[in-house]
Amino acid sequence: MKREKSIFTNSRLYPQSYEAHESFLKYLLLTVEKPYRFLFKKNEDKIIIEDIQCMNDIIDKIDKKCARISLELESYSTIPKLIEILSKYYYTTDYSNFDLPYLGIGAKSALCYLYGNISTGTGSANSKVFQFIEYCMLKESLIGLKNLIIIHPEEVIELTCYGALLSDRLRVIAIDLSSVNKSEHRGLRLGKYGADLFLNKHSDFLRSVINVINTRNNSIPDIFKKTPFEYIPFHVETKDFWIKSYLYLKLLVFIASVRKSIEDSDYIGVVILNDCAMILNELNIPLIEKDLQRLNMTFFWQRPWFKKRIGNWNSNMINERPIVRIDNNSKGLYATSVTIVCDSFNWFLESSVLNYSEKSAGVNLPQGIFQNAVSNKFEEDVISFLKEHDFRAGKVSENATWFVETPTKLTNINNEKIPGEIDCLAVKNGTVLLIECKVLTDGVDENKIRNLSSKLNEDDQELFFYKQESKFNWLMNTVEFRNNYDFIKIILLDKKHLARVSDTHIVLTFDELKEMVS
Repeated sequence: MKREKSIFTNSRLYPQSYEAHESFLKYLLLTVEKPYRFLFKKNEDKIIIEDIQCMNDIIDKIDKKCARISLELESYSTIPKLIEILSKYYYTTDYSNFDLPYLGIGAKSALCYLYGNISTGTGSANSKVFQFIEYCMLKESLIGLKNLIIIHPEEVIELTCYGALLSDRLRVIAIDLSSVNKSEHRGLRLGKYGADLFLNKHSDFLRSVINVINTRNNSIPDIFKKTPFEYIPFHVETKDFWIKSYLYLKLLVFIASVRKSIEDSDYIGVVILNDCAMILNELNIPLIEKDLQRLNMTFFWQRPWFKKRIGNWNSNMINERPIVRIDNNSKGLYATSVTIVCDSFNWFLESSVLNYSEKSAGVNLPQGIFQNAVSNKFEEDVISFLKEHDFRAGKVSENATWFVETPTKLTNINNEKIPGEIDCLAVKNGTVLLIECKVLTDGVDENKIRNLSSKLNEDDQELFFYKQESKFNWLMNTVEFRNNYDFIKIILLDKKHLARVSDTHIVLTFDELKEMVS
């Protein structure tokens, strides 16, 4: 084994991991048609799920089975295999023939079991690893079905070894959920401004980040125009964001160079490293050393973090910290990949700018950054799209000015004050679209799914529909809109969410609005 600057270029883990990926494809050909087969005893052909408790009992049994198998496996060889399979699943077409939306998050969940038992197992046979992944996939799939029951507790789900039998209503939600699971790794909201932009313009991107940190002023380089970075000047409240962005980019460059030295034609695969913390510390930027060291360590899976973090949305832990330790020796070996670091950078950007509560990845940024970089941008994109489709469209301000080609002051015949801004008011051929744009945090556990549902269904916890109705009533009493218009009131979301939405109000995603208008 050859060691160069903490790089294991000839490690047997590389061919073992690739061989595991190839063998796993063959394994799936034999098992993919019966994803729930491990649930059934001999001569048992179906399981009826009538409530959440019934589903929780099944999930607990599968969870214990996953934990038992992980105790038998050697983390040193198994974690690299999982990362190889993860990277190939999300960034190649190798798995596209399999309808397995939970494969990716199942493999991510498997990493958590293995890291938790890092010093116990000795098994390394691929057949055992594949069975382990299959059990983790099954658990994540059952959690997905449980989320459907949370949204529609009145529904009954029937399980067979071939899959779940769902009502038409649940099937629609399940299809949406499957689509999200297959693509969640890319950072759906801001990924195009993070790793995607860096991979296209990596030298300019990195140089620009360095320039922002070194100059420490509010001047934002041109490469960041029309991206969230444009709204994040360097100062004391944003310092951590810029330093960690720099570290992500340096790590990406380094990991890509390592992978290239191993397999020149295939950058999508596992990378094995030693002394990663020291590699990240070799930086030549005039920063406060303690800040640099503190942020360095947020890339690595560590015991204190793991014990505090485990138990809630485990499949996202590899997005939050992209470098996983694979052994328990004093020096330590680590595994990651270019694609996993890319996904982690995207998640860091998104969770920081959108102020997600899961702060183990993102850093706290001033609320105004979310408003300018995301919320206002979403409204502007909606207005621009409708204008492109021949609508007169614009925002209505708190002083009742409708910002169209020629700003128009709307006049209420009762002299009532407008009950708040209107995100988008659009008119075409006698039809008026009254649109309120919402950027909401995803539901990732029972409480958050219920909370999100209560905002979007008849409970109207955040008064979205009530406030929109008040604005509609005000508009109906304006000189401009009181006659001969058909109103369509829309609560518009920037993306799909796992939530129960209103049956009596219109709740759409931007993509659905585009389909409706085009």
